[in-house]
Amino acid sequence: MGRLLIFLFLVLAFAPAFSKEAQSDFDAGVFAYANEDFKTAKERLLKVGQANDAKSRFADFLLAMIAAKDGDAALARSKFERCFKNLPEGNELNLAKNFAAFCDINGFFEYEVELLEPFYKTHREIVLSDSMLAWRFARALIERGKSEEAGEVLKELWQKYSTQKNADGVDKILFDERACSLLKDFVAGENGGGAASARAKIIRGELEGLKLPEDAGMGLVLKFLQLKKEVGESDLDRALEENSESEFAYEAWYALAVNMFEDGQYEISHSMAARALSLAPDSLEDTWKIYILSGDCLRFQKKYKEAREEYLKVSMNRKMQGKPAAEAIYKCGLSYFEEEKWANAYECFQRVFIAYFGFEEWSSPSYYYGAKSLLELGDNVGAKNILREYLRHSKRQDLPMYHKNAVLWSKIKLN
Repeated sequence: MGRLLIFLFLVLAFAPAFSKEAQSDFDAGVFAYANEDFKTAKERLLKVGQANDAKSRFADFLLAMIAAKDGDAALARSKFERCFKNLPEGNELNLAKNFAAFCDINGFFEYEVELLEPFYKTHREIVLSDSMLAWRFARALIERGKSEEAGEVLKELWQKYSTQKNADGVDKILFDERACSLLKDFVAGENGGGAASARAKIIRGELEGLKLPEDAGMGLVLKFLQLKKEVGESDLDRALEENSESEFAYEAWYALAVNMFEDGQYEISHSMAARALSLAPDSLEDTWKIYILSGDCLRFQKKYKEAREEYLKVSMNRKMQGKPAAEAIYKCGLSYFEEEKWANAYECFQRVFIAYFGFEEWSSPSYYYGAKSLLELGDNVGAKNILREYLRHSKRQDLPMYHKNAVLWSKIKLN
């Protein structure tokens, strides 16, 4: 989902004419960034002082972008905080968009609200100038239980973009029940036809007889597919042609691939996932879930080596941290486990529960299958110990896997 874009002419505007002569750290860093040499850019820009001038603010801005791309969460957080305290002139929108995308993929909703909420109060027009940025901010507010504040942002988003067929931020509302409930009364009088009317009916839950309007964009087409409403092939082709840059373009094929996977049609699902990948943006932030689905399709066909190649495209990339990496490594472990390669399986599961313990959706089953792998290797003591560690430190005793781990621990016999 997040596209980390910087207009390079803005970067080059800061850089003087470059020569082979010695450059300042700032000039060299900006030039390296403009040429996509992010390693050099990071090294040189980190040497720029912390003075509150235009150059240091711009250096912080570029470092935040680089850190977000690289998955360096600690540096990204540090630099984003400095950027929001000392806004980089002319790059406020790019800062907010990239920050929101960074938080979105990592699930840092509390942090997103912490920095974007005061920014919204002073730069409301900037947040509302991009429908996806406004949506991400509203979603973060919802995640933090700030429903009243989220509702106000959603109303502004609706008023500005509801009649635009390719407003991705508005269409994101249709896929979130909480957002729909906050807007349900507000859109009660929207019955004029077209995309806005269709969106309003979906928000209100009035699905009987719902038909795809002629001005439906990619997001609305995708929602109709999800609702299993009639969508002609020409409607899908038209929406793709009119807004090929929409993240919903690849999301539509991804949704179809998920449906096929859930129906057990793994070969067809894999083919649709490949189609989604061909339409997706280049950034791994947008495509990681497609690689994982592709890996799942191959794993369920017992093509374990090929499956791991897909998972590794996520787990071995430094841009991927948090939940995406945890899921990819866990599923690599599952592929080894299903092949009965117990040592390889345990190595993967161990990586998850050591490096990503906080993401219990994946660390909890990793402890379970890690223990089972050790049992297969004859290490009952090791299996018992790692489960004891999990049971002592887990903060999610409500998860079904917590109870599975507890049962498995109680059944392990020590010689």
